[in-house]
Amino acid sequence: MKKPIALLLSLACILAVISGCAGAPADTAESPEPSATSALAEPEPEQTAEEPPGVLKVACVGDSITEGLMIANPAVDSYPAQLQVLLGDGYEVKNFGVSGRTLQSSLPSTVAAFVAGPYKNEAAYTNSLEFLPDIVLIMLGTNDAFWAWDTEKYEAELEEFVNIYRDLDSAPEVWLMTCPPSYMAGFDYASTIITNDVVPAINRVAEKIGAPVIDVYAALDGHSDLYVDGLHPGAAGAAIIAETVNNSIISG
Repeated sequence: MKKPIALLLSLACILAVISGCAGAPADTAESPEPSATSALAEPEPEQTAEEPPGVLKVACVGDSITEGLMIANPAVDSYPAQLQVLLGDGYEVKNFGVSGRTLQSSLPSTVAAFVAGPYKNEAAYTNSLEFLPDIVLIMLGTNDAFWAWDTEKYEAELEEFVNIYRDLDSAPEVWLMTCPPSYMAGFDYASTIITNDVVPAINRVAEKIGAPVIDVYAALDGHSDLYVDGLHPGAAGAAIIAETVNNSIISG
């Protein structure tokens, strides 16, 4: 009788194990699938470097006073060179001055042999246009006063000259600069023409066409001590021109 009892006990144990396994909760939980929004990482905003403002190009158009004639080191001490230092890295200033040049393109034959010629005949003029400046500074008229003054022609050609620059693709702002006074001995007539004719003509044209004026004449009036030969300002005189121009550009 012991064997049947042992067999029954063994079956009872097996059934208990089976029922225990059946009753245990199945581990059927699955990891949640990532949602579409979480699966795709949000793109990081692009870091765009802020572009530096463009450098403004300044063309200094003129005669020997712009060029820096009679100044020992015009590359450093001419008014355009000193203006570059004052304006700083945000500007590129170029000197397009040519000694002995007039604004007027038609000169009387009686004086043509004594005058170097019209500014518009020079490579510097062409180069100043190709520079495509943002700002143009025009100071021409001193040689016209010395050799070939004609108020009507000068005013007509100055207006035309300004409009040539205004029509460039760069659409520059064109400033007219009054010529500085002359203290040159033996040329009182030219000094009188600059004071009584050239400066007023520049102001009339500026008013007519709406161009701003930089009064270099006033800045150097009474400062003959800052000239090398009575006609050409030295480095200290050029510094005053540069400072006057700088103040006008910065103040707008």
